[in-house]
Amino acid sequence: MHPTGYSQLITQISALLLAALITIALSGCVNPAEDTPVSAPPPPAMDRSIKTFAWNCLITGYVVTDFRNTENAVWLFTQGKTQLLPRERSASGSKYTNGDYSFFSKGNEAILETPEGEDHCLKNQQASLLEDAKLRGVDFRGMGNEPGWIIEISGNQLYFETNYGNDSYEFQLGGHSAGHTSNSVIYSGEALGKTIELQITSENCNDTMSDNVFESRVSVTFDGETLNGCGQALH
Repeated sequence: MHPTGYSQLITQISALLLAALITIALSGCVNPAEDTPVSAPPPPAMDRSIKTFAWNCLITGYVVTDFRNTENAVWLFTQGKTQLLPRERSASGSKYTNGDYSFFSKGNEAILETPEGEDHCLKNQQASLLEDAKLRGVDFRGMGNEPGWIIEISGNQLYFETNYGNDSYEFQLGGHSAGHTSNSVIYSGEALGKTIELQITSENCNDTMSDNVFESRVSVTFDGETLNGCGQALH
């Protein structure tokens, strides 16, 4: 073979080998955009600010007002009646009215006007916490003191807040089991290296701070420390 032709053949073979090597190398590469699983964004944190309030009125009795998912209006729940009251200008406090019913609140006091007349109401703080949690979809709420803590169960999610609200954690419950007695149940969960166990016992419980009576006794063991308190099923 002529030297020039031989050189051309070597050049062609080298080019073919290089192309083959490039193809093999590319076939072994991972395309991050295609092969790396894209994790779904975490669900938005639940808004736990109190926007639902319970009132004890002299004539009407138990009344609930809800400011969640409303703009310049309030939902008013009285016995057997639910209605939306638009906000009205007021020199002080907050006033809402639809013509037949009016609700004016300032601090822990409120005046409710109905077709039957004027009624005076006082805010029930403990009931407000439970009513607010219920409308947020919470199934069970527990609380205790020294240090102040709360626990909320929504489906298989458990929210735990302790140290007077300075620390909070969210757990996915791994299921539940029978407790040490026939009228108790135990839930457990783990997240970010921390473990929690919750025991709910069906017996009357007196809250030492508010002196309110709840339907359940609650024991929370968090990272080896046990906290005791009371709780209430909401649904």
